[in-house]
Amino acid sequence: MELSSIVTHEKETIRFVKNHFQDVKALDDVEKVFHPMGLVKFNKELKDKGRKYTIFGKPIDLFFAFYDEKESDKYAIYIILDIPRNELKMFSKIWGHPENVPTEDFVSGDFDSQIWRKNGADVIVGRSFVYEYSADSQLIQISNIKLAILYGIE
Repeated sequence: MELSSIVTHEKETIRFVKNHFQDVKALDDVEKVFHPMGLVKFNKELKDKGRKYTIFGKPIDLFFAFYDEKESDKYAIYIILDIPRNELKMFSKIWGHPENVPTEDFVSGDFDSQIWRKNGADVIVGRSFVYEYSADSQLIQISNIKLAILYGIE
């Protein structure tokens, strides 16, 4: 299933999370150390782990979400996929120039992450440090929740 057309549209993303994800128990402190998403708030995992998902034609390796029925308009999805460094600029062709990277750094490839604000959501693309995946693994985080909440600061 290709997700490019839904990930920056709030209602479609929430509908996707409701239909394709299921609740997962909260991690204890030890589990957080070893879990690829241990640093962020999540409470959903895919229902059908065998189903293949792609974004912009790239296969998704790992997929989690945060969604709370009490705050039905707030969500976060976390996607890990393999994208060689020389292909990272592909996102700018889709979402425009990233807000956090000066043009000269973008042209030279001198950036660690790319950030956009699309349809009320923050889109952050940056290197994933999940040890099971290659050095080319990228984490795409799309959310309309304050980052301080997702990272447990607030």
